Amino acid sequence: MTIYVPDELLDQARKTGLSLSPVCQQAIREELAKMTAVMVDTARREISAFVDNTARWREMVAEDYPEDERNTRSAAGLRELARWVGDLPDTDPRLVTLVTSAPKDYFATGGIAPAEICQRMTSRYRFGRSDVARPDDWLEMFVADFFNDDDLADENETTSS
Repeated sequence: MTIYVPDELLDQARKTGLSLSPVCQQAIREELAKMTAVMVDTARREISAFVDNTARWREMVAEDYPEDERNTRSAAGLRELARWVGDLPDTDPRLVTLVTSAPKDYFATGGIAPAEICQRMTSRYRFGRSDVARPDDWLEMFVADFFNDDDLADENETTSS
């Protein structure tokens, strides 16, 4: 790696005995931390909006099927989940894992497209008895499967056969 340092600045550093390597390393660490915090903030807001949109959909289904209380329960749980995600700190390790494993600029473009398994899991949040009910459990699974394209690969194999 090559870093450009103007001659005047390099001369000043040499005269004072300043070692540029640790200074540059620290500057890189600080910049990466800032970038990660911005991406985590974006991811948190996007995931919260995704969950909130799913709650809206579940509320519309509840209107169509008022006798099925599972839709109302799921919608309320999704609203609660959206708020919970929105309140997570920038340092939440699950969100940090998500953004650091994302393709370059994924969270800079706006809008998210979680894997189909995440969409299904979210749409069923607190819908049935065996469905994920704790926000922490949901987020663990959501992050683990966020970029999982196995569903798409299986679908493509089925349609190409």
